[in-house]
Amino acid sequence: MKIKKTIITSVLVLVWVSNQLWAQETNPNINKDGLYFGVYTGTWFGTGKNSVMGSPLMGGLLMELKSGKGALAVNFDLVGNLTKTKTLYLESNNKLLERNKYIGAQISLQYSHELYSQNRFALEAVGGFGYGDLTFVPDDEESIGTKSLFIDPGIGARYFIGQKTFLQLKIQYNLANYKINDNVSTNISGNFVTTKLILGWK
Repeated sequence: MKIKKTIITSVLVLVWVSNQLWAQETNPNINKDGLYFGVYTGTWFGTGKNSVMGSPLMGGLLMELKSGKGALAVNFDLVGNLTKTKTLYLESNNKLLERNKYIGAQISLQYSHELYSQNRFALEAVGGFGYGDLTFVPDDEESIGTKSLFIDPGIGARYFIGQKTFLQLKIQYNLANYKINDNVSTNISGNFVTTKLILGWK
């Protein structure tokens, strides 16, 4: 419940501030259509048993084609925790191993659609689907991994800071299952929320 309240409050504040800052601006006559490239940073946090994995740093690249109110993008995420998590116990080859670091990658197809726009600012519905792979970094020679498909509906706010450049904030709820499929390993089942700050240009 606290997570939901935080997300809703953040979005409402962002919309209000955006309108206050840019309400007096005349139509900038920006051609927003085109092929964009971008980089981003962010984090995720678990909403279930996977909260033991902490909030890792996320970074990535995107390529987006925007036309009218819609935009279709390919995203490539890299994920990794800079600090150690709580100790995770993972079964491999009939051995129970301890891990407290992990890295991962996700690739997804994302769609954005403008719900409201004014001048340089747009509030968007966002969402997509993709595939991810997590690897628990070994303390010895043996590594353990888990994979999952996911879908991630959410909301975004985009602001064009120039004729060919934008900033975008996205908050998405990821429906995924990175649970290790045995009865011994630490339970890391659950969905997660991602936040991304994107810089895009064409």
